[in-house]
Amino acid sequence: MTSDAHLLDRRPGGSGGAIRMPLLSDLVSIEAVFVLFIFAGRYKALPELQIFPVDLTVAFMLATLGLVALAVAAGTLRLPPQDTQTLLMGAFAGVVCTSVFWSSLEWANTDKIWRFVLLTLPTFYIALMLGRDVVRRRRLLRLIIWFSIALLAYYMVHRWVLGTTGVDAPTGRFAGNNYLEYGAHANILFIACLSVALAGARGGAGPAVAGACLSMFLLLAIGGRGPLVFALLAVPLAVLGLILRLHTNLLRLRRVLVLAAVLCGLGGVAYGVVLHLGEQNEASSQMLTLQRAQLQLSHEGTYSLDVRGQARGYAFRQWLERPIFGWGIGEFRVQHSLDYPHNLLLELLMEVGLAGAFLFFAVCVAGLGRCAAAARQGMDDWTVATIALLYVTELLSHLTVQGYLGDDRIFFAYLGLALCLPGGAGRPHAHPSMRAWT
Repeated sequence: MTSDAHLLDRRPGGSGGAIRMPLLSDLVSIEAVFVLFIFAGRYKALPELQIFPVDLTVAFMLATLGLVALAVAAGTLRLPPQDTQTLLMGAFAGVVCTSVFWSSLEWANTDKIWRFVLLTLPTFYIALMLGRDVVRRRRLLRLIIWFSIALLAYYMVHRWVLGTTGVDAPTGRFAGNNYLEYGAHANILFIACLSVALAGARGGAGPAVAGACLSMFLLLAIGGRGPLVFALLAVPLAVLGLILRLHTNLLRLRRVLVLAAVLCGLGGVAYGVVLHLGEQNEASSQMLTLQRAQLQLSHEGTYSLDVRGQARGYAFRQWLERPIFGWGIGEFRVQHSLDYPHNLLLELLMEVGLAGAFLFFAVCVAGLGRCAAAARQGMDDWTVATIALLYVTELLSHLTVQGYLGDDRIFFAYLGLALCLPGGAGRPHAHPSMRAWT
């Protein structure tokens, strides 16, 4: 494998990562189109992109499928392996599609099944295909990071340079996007920096810590409490991964502990600003996440979490009435004012019952096993660490406060990538061809 295919990749014979600029080939690749597809919801509502006459999600979905088909025909990309995980996911898709026939057969049911079949499910299989090729997997990670940097730069320019007002209270949107979407990409950038700090070369640890601190500032300022919580959770998860092979990871463990100490100091200063300087202070007014957390703890602004808690309670009660096969795909949206209960486990139990939930989470558990196996092999590859942390934190988020099967492309892509991590049977491989479009 040639060294110019890497960013933050290991030098031959070295023990860490060296920062390299991405190649132009990254931007003209299947992986680039795939990233634009899975993250289309994060940018297509931006005011500057309203000139496009077609839906960008559909456009990049068709482009991705077309390029994948050409690559398979050319022999530079392999079809997903016919292993237990892919068969379980296929069985899950079968249960989901069949469940529409015992649903109410209203627009909400058919809309969700089409979204799942056309937009969500393919991302799992495409990620499996790309993730098995080490070069493509690393390119995909690089592009996700650069996309996150670009979106966060857009946010920072509009909020602090152009002086655009903050989050709109009724809609929760800022410059075309929900604040949670910007927070999610600050979370991605934080986890990537954490992984470089733990698995990269010594020379890259300093910039990685600086990047993690900047990401944490954004997480404290953007307003999304969930992305902040799960970014912080990535630190003890990284420590747990290092402990699985402690005798070779003492230096990396020390790096993570230093980073954790720096972040604790940063968080303490930020909290002190909000708590002691008052909400009218200019610095305090920028910490929207901490302000929202403070309102929740003081019971002054609990509506957001209260209504989601009620939705989760409703989903659980409805599941108890039809525990085996559920009410049918999309039925929560038919019966409740919210589109989904903000908990993928309860969503699946309520709509497709134990039959569907068991099949899906069996695949998720297999992904967890592959992450643990990769950690036991040694956390010496920043891309492996990044994928593992992104997948595990997203899984925990979907088990608690997140999830919508109809538009969950990002999580399904992370799941596919996690199943490609080294450490078990069917290890990833690199194709001899390096052509970007094929």
